[in-house]
Order: sequence, then C-alpha cells, then structure tokens
Amino acid sequence: RDPAVGTAYRADPLVHSKMSARLYMGVYTSGLWALEHAAEFPLPLLLLHGGDDPITSAAASREFAARAPDCTFKEWPGLRHEIHNEPEQNEVLAEIIAWLSALVGRVS
Repeated sequence: RDPAVGTAYRADPLVHSKMSARLYMGVYTSGLWALEHAAEFPLPLLLLHGGDDPITSAAASREFAARAPDCTFKEWPGLRHEIHNEPEQNEVLAEIIAWLSALVGRVS
C-alpha cells in the first residue's frame, strides 16, 4: 500500500516467492501441531495479524488465540503480511508497546 515500501521489498535480494515442498510440509504440520497444543502455551502472547494477509491465515491465528489461555489477539483489517511495514505502522507499534507495558505492570 505504501509505494516506497513495495519498491524496497521488491529490491530486497532476500525476498523471493519460492518454498520447497519439504519446508511447506514442515510449516503446515507445525501449524497443525501448534493449534492442537495452543491450550498448553505457558506464556502471555500478543498475536497480531493483517486481515488481508495473503501468506498466512488470519483465521488460523484467530483460532490459535481462542485456544491459548493468555493470548491477546488483534486483527488489523486491510493490512497484509508485514503489518509493521504498513502505513499504520505507528498504530501497530503503539499496540505492541501498550501490551508490553501492561505485561510489565502485571509482573512487577
């Protein structure tokens, strides 16, 4: 959505659209395992997801968050995979800082 971010992304030599079948299956089976074991996740978790993410499933993140005992989930409608690189990046970072501040307050 930000042309400058898109240009930088396309120019990055580490960015590509290839994934081996082995890596795909590893990611897929690990995702299934994570969903099955979400209720056992022992730590506070902030899970942020772009609602228009074409790479990973917002629905799967939502489902994980519903199963995890101490998970704060926020879906950002209209944002894509790298929510920290969207025009709303300051709002995203503010959300992270607020969550961390609240967590520190819980622990101290």
